[in-house]
Amino acid sequence: MASLRAGEGEVGDRTPRSSVLKIVNQYAEEVFNARHRYRREVLESKARARNWLLLGAANRSEWEIGWFVKDGVDDLPYQPLIGLYKTQVRQLGRYLGVPSEIQQQAPSPDMMRGIGDEYALGMSYSTIDMGLDYLDGGLSRRVVRAAGVTEQELRRVREMKDLSSWKRRRMTEPLPVDGGRSGGLRLGS
Repeated sequence: MASLRAGEGEVGDRTPRSSVLKIVNQYAEEVFNARHRYRREVLESKARARNWLLLGAANRSEWEIGWFVKDGVDDLPYQPLIGLYKTQVRQLGRYLGVPSEIQQQAPSPDMMRGIGDEYALGMSYSTIDMGLDYLDGGLSRRVVRAAGVTEQELRRVREMKDLSSWKRRRMTEPLPVDGGRSGGLRLGS
């Protein structure tokens, strides 16, 4: 959340303790971001040398909540899965027969061994996806509440989406595949 706020230029607590934590977090984030940007440069270089089209694997959930490094390996120009929520990507993997050991691998931001996306985000992708689908107008509040998504979780998803809007500003083309309300692919179907 702090990195999303920083991207928008938001200023927070200015106590000495918070200043030290901010510096430590900023350094760790810069190293993490640099690694993702370097990976992108390497992949783009290899793709150019072989005359390949480089495709990203980001999904709608990551895109909408800002769970990617801007200009990094997860922010490529061509993202065929960008219109599908993470849970829909998992459904697609099952349908296509992706091996179970790959399907069951926990999504990870590659920050530290053992730190997965859902741990770092503080909630599961199914909760995030239901929250995003609700915010997009696809699911009713009744359905979301019946699934156990709390008001606090909905607020957090909305906050992540709002705070990360600066990361998505350059996207001008329509999504190639749309798992949202207007796309016809519904969660749980």
